[in-house]
Amino acid sequence: MSEALVLNATRAAGKITRVTAVNSRPLAASMLIGRSPEEALAIVPNLFARCSRAQTLAARLACEVAAGVLPLQRPFEEQLLAIEMAQEHLWRLLLDWPPLLGLPPQRAHYANVHRGLNRSGHAEIFTLHADSIEELADPEQGESSPASMLERLLELDASPAACAPRLLPEFDAEIWTRQTAEIDGPFCAAPIFDGAPAETGPLARHHAQPEVQRHLAAGRHIVARFMSKLIDLAECTQRLRTPGLLPPLAGVAEPAPSVGMASVNTARGMLLHQVRLEDGKIADYSICAPTEWNFHPQGVFVQESTGLPASDPDTAHKRLAALALALDPCVAYQLDLRDEDAPAHA
Repeated sequence: MSEALVLNATRAAGKITRVTAVNSRPLAASMLIGRSPEEALAIVPNLFARCSRAQTLAARLACEVAAGVLPLQRPFEEQLLAIEMAQEHLWRLLLDWPPLLGLPPQRAHYANVHRGLNRSGHAEIFTLHADSIEELADPEQGESSPASMLERLLELDASPAACAPRLLPEFDAEIWTRQTAEIDGPFCAAPIFDGAPAETGPLARHHAQPEVQRHLAAGRHIVARFMSKLIDLAECTQRLRTPGLLPPLAGVAEPAPSVGMASVNTARGMLLHQVRLEDGKIADYSICAPTEWNFHPQGVFVQESTGLPASDPDTAHKRLAALALALDPCVAYQLDLRDEDAPAHA
């Protein structure tokens, strides 16, 4: 079965010369048109394997606004979003980053946290979740700790990126209605902001943090993104222990009569849902997800990969894989590196 996202790169003359990102993921929102909001809300959790809570909340909030209902944002929903964000980050941190960097994955740790974070309920349970996240993200913990991975990642990310990443501002839904063009199918397939692709996600949220700025200034963008994910995890514990301390992850707006928009910050970046109702049915539905921002055909993956020094194919492939993982697509992906520097065989 072919992957939804295919990343192709060519190595020639000691550098990466051509890069493409082809995203063939179908626009799931089209499956919701013609249905009632209640039917759509029953379907949405089954459409998305990743960030299902965020997708479901965005759908509910957008449908309620479109129906003229004042959305009810329950206090614990922000905590559930924080749990989901932590779970997504820990999945990558414990299972995917270590093997890429030559370290053993922490499968048993992830299995434990996966079981624990799927529980929800009272405040004391959220506090226990925060304790678990801190333990698993402890820089001193184990052979595959974040500190060990960061040390190896600094070696891999030694070639500075040519230019600073173009980051998507952290707008809420209300500001989105004034700052963007119509959130329609073509926009959602290849979104742009102010005329160009932009990066969303942890780096866009935390680029102003001093430690992240230091790596950005040195051109170590992959390391900066890795550090930003760790900051996200720390903020997740704050949201679980002290709800309301940080800005909300979800917001709503009414761009027009019978139209509702919801924005939700997820582990991978800004998620937008927009729905238009006619006679109680969904006449139009659009979903703009982080993967379409970060793997835009002219987006950050293509920009940072093109021209990358690549003295040998193995290191080049690992660096491309680290960049893809740092941008964290929410779909299965395939990374292929064609080596034109390889000697021809008779």
